[in-house]
Amino acid sequence: MSALTGLAIGEIFAGGIADAQNKSRLNRAVSDAQAIINETAARRDLYKAERNEARVTNAANYAEKHALRAALAKLDPTHPLIANKHLQEKIQTAGEQIWVMSDGDGDSVAKVGREYKY
Repeated sequence: MSALTGLAIGEIFAGGIADAQNKSRLNRAVSDAQAIINETAARRDLYKAERNEARVTNAANYAEKHALRAALAKLDPTHPLIANKHLQEKIQTAGEQIWVMSDGDGDSVAKVGREYKY
């Protein structure tokens, strides 16, 4: 075997090892990327479920609010919570502010509504 042939075989063998190492690195990178994609998709799905639950809860609270307003209006149509739109807006604004300041604590918002002085 000539020196040239031995060198060519050595290069081919070394290239094969390098190719195998590159494929292994590539497979690890693809696997890592897929894990990140799967985790991101799971977080997205959780966020969507939580957002949907919040929308459903909001709809239930909205319906109850209007049922209570209708009942109060029958008992006392001149009650400030029925007749005073400015007061209604102030209470809503206070609730929104407490929601933000309390990082979404519904009990704190309910307390504002119960204890609001008018």
